[in-house]
Amino acid sequence: MMAYLIAILLVASFAVMPQFSIITIKEISYEMAHVVDYWMVVNGLIYASRQGDPESAFEEFLAEEMDMLDERVMDVPSYEVLGISVSNSALSTRVRFRHEWGLYDVEVFLWALVKREKRGVLPRGIPDHQG
Repeated sequence: MMAYLIAILLVASFAVMPQFSIITIKEISYEMAHVVDYWMVVNGLIYASRQGDPESAFEEFLAEEMDMLDERVMDVPSYEVLGISVSNSALSTRVRFRHEWGLYDVEVFLWALVKREKRGVLPRGIPDHQG
C-alpha cells in the first residue's frame, strides 16, 4: 500500500512539473558579422575578376556564399548589390547587408596589376598558378 502511494506521488510530481525547453542562442559579435560580410564581398570580387562576365559571376558567387551560411550559428542577412563597376584592371562594388540589428554597407575596390601569368597542371591534376 505504501509503495503504491509513493508511485502515485512520483507520477503526479512529474505530471505537475513544468516543461523545460532548450533554447539555442545565436551569438556572433558585431565585428564578426562585419568581417564575414567583407570577406564574402572581397572573395566575390577576386572570383569575378577571373571570369568572362564579372558582374554576373560576382552575383552568383555571393548568392552561393549566402546559401552556405548556417542560420543556427549566425544571423544570415539579406543583401542587395547597390552597384558593381568593371574597368580594365579594377573592380569595385557596394553591397548593403540587412542584419536583424540594422544595415551595413560594404564597399570594396580591387585593383590588380598582373605582370606575368603562367598556368600548368601538376601531376595529380591540381592547377598550378605560379607566376
